[in-house]
Amino acid sequence: MIAVGAIVAIIGAGVSAYSQIRQGQKAEAVRHYEEAIRLRPDYPAANFNLAVVYLEAGDYARALAHAQNCMRGDPRYPRAAELGQDIQRALRGQ
Repeated sequence: MIAVGAIVAIIGAGVSAYSQIRQGQKAEAVRHYEEAIRLRPDYPAANFNLAVVYLEAGDYARALAHAQNCMRGDPRYPRAAELGQDIQRALRGQ
């Protein structure tokens, strides 16, 4: 079981990352998403959002790894399978 303090830290990192994305500060958002994932590697939302950031940056290998981690954390996570397919297409197009 995850301690309450860890849950608060995970949620805080995710909220901070989302805020940074909205402000166009992707490098800072990546740092916050990675912190959330460090605390809970299977955190679906952080993995999904980090996959999107890496996909947009053209870092397809990292994007795919995080999309797969998202699906492992929650196989029914909205749009995760579709994101994985988008990344696979991008990898084939390189």
